[in-house]
Amino acid sequence: MLLGLLLAGAAVTAAEIGSGGRSPGALAAAGTAAAAALVCLAAALAPSRRLQALSSRWQGVATRLQQRPASISLPAGAALVALAFVSFSLIVVRLLSIPQDPWDDDQGAFLLTAQEIDAHGGIAWLWAALWSGEFAEANRHPLYLALLSSAPTLRAGQWLSAALGAIILTALIAVTMRRSGRRAAGIAGILLATNSAFCLFSARVVCDVLLVGLCGLVWLIHVPGAADTRQRALSPLRCAAGGALLGLAWLTKGTGLPLFAGYMLWLMIVSLWPTHRRTEDGQAVDAPRIGIRVARPILALIAFLAIASPLIARNMVRFGNPFHNLNSLLLFADRYEELDGMLARQTTTGDAARNYLATHSAGDMLRREARGLVWEAFIILRSLGPAPLDDARLLFGLPLAVLAAARAAARRSAADALMLIWAGLSWVLFAWYVPIAAGERFILPLLAPTLILAADALARIVTTPDGKVRPWSVAAAILWTVLWVASCWVSSGFADRNG
Repeated sequence: MLLGLLLAGAAVTAAEIGSGGRSPGALAAAGTAAAAALVCLAAALAPSRRLQALSSRWQGVATRLQQRPASISLPAGAALVALAFVSFSLIVVRLLSIPQDPWDDDQGAFLLTAQEIDAHGGIAWLWAALWSGEFAEANRHPLYLALLSSAPTLRAGQWLSAALGAIILTALIAVTMRRSGRRAAGIAGILLATNSAFCLFSARVVCDVLLVGLCGLVWLIHVPGAADTRQRALSPLRCAAGGALLGLAWLTKGTGLPLFAGYMLWLMIVSLWPTHRRTEDGQAVDAPRIGIRVARPILALIAFLAIASPLIARNMVRFGNPFHNLNSLLLFADRYEELDGMLARQTTTGDAARNYLATHSAGDMLRREARGLVWEAFIILRSLGPAPLDDARLLFGLPLAVLAAARAAARRSAADALMLIWAGLSWVLFAWYVPIAAGERFILPLLAPTLILAADALARIVTTPDGKVRPWSVAAAILWTVLWVASCWVSSGFADRNG
């Protein structure tokens, strides 16, 4: 049954993507989906003994992925990290060297709003205007705008995003090193530093690179480290930190709100069913007391509300809805151009929803979601690939996604369940949004957890059973970075994409 569903899904994906264009990347994506359909068909028709053999092989792979790889020396780990930072710097500098027109996308809107904040008195005025309701912007959230308002020009904004990208890369590598060791941290750093979406948004005057760091850290603080039990990784203090980070994410972009909803759902699940009672080494530990389990979601909610309170206050004073966002109207539109009419008629989100349900059949809505699921899956997988490729990034994103899924399935950590909830929520929500806007910026919160999981799997693959590094792995890391950095300096086309 499952193989049949996978076969049907792969076939539909191949047909849908193939009909969307004839670019090399689109054709490669359609070919990949068609190949996946053939694999599912072969698996469905294979004799049971072959499937049992595959199952046994997977058990061997899972056992290997569950084993902690031997640590590498400090100089070797430092070399991997240095390689990541050199790659990131060279790619971002190349992007910054390419002239851009900020007025044909969201960069111009961020600059205009930041200039208005600066003209009124800067961050101090913005803080007071949020509490009083004077700040009227209902699309772009205030955190990145506050940072940008100190120097609201295109060049200064680009360097601000580049600096944020470097800080985020540093933070993610540092925490990954504590959770998964130097080798996994170095590989994760290289994958992030050469990732097209991460580098692109580290050179644009938009808020999205902040979400990569904030959501990546939320996930990482719940990943058990070498000295952690699974319950320590779910301590009330870490849950409060997660809520605070997601509060900052919502102050950055409206996407932070559904991510926080998914986080609260996850916290309630792991608190009601405390099944994770073993350390990474397999030692049994006692389940947490009921007070600790209740404290987790409560502290997370309090921390989120405390951090997000200025924007909540503004929304209540000005719009009468604590979580108001202009884009919520577009959930009930067929085209972005409908927004102006909705605003002119002062349409509320409830009115828009009722009107949409009255004018669209169930079949219309199912078709919209189904087509969106195909394209959003394509976008998610594409987002994992390196610069400067476009649609062909899928050819690298797909194996990285498989590695991440294999590591998560083998580890079965509570943090990986959070990643699953976030991925499912983002996939379904932004699939519906595809007719309005589609791009990698909507699913960037998934980027760091996915690449770190893939790096964790690669760290085990490049380790021999006796704990040594396979000789080819060092050459592969160097070749990967040199290839994509050199390609970025030869090609300037990817700087024109807005994600």
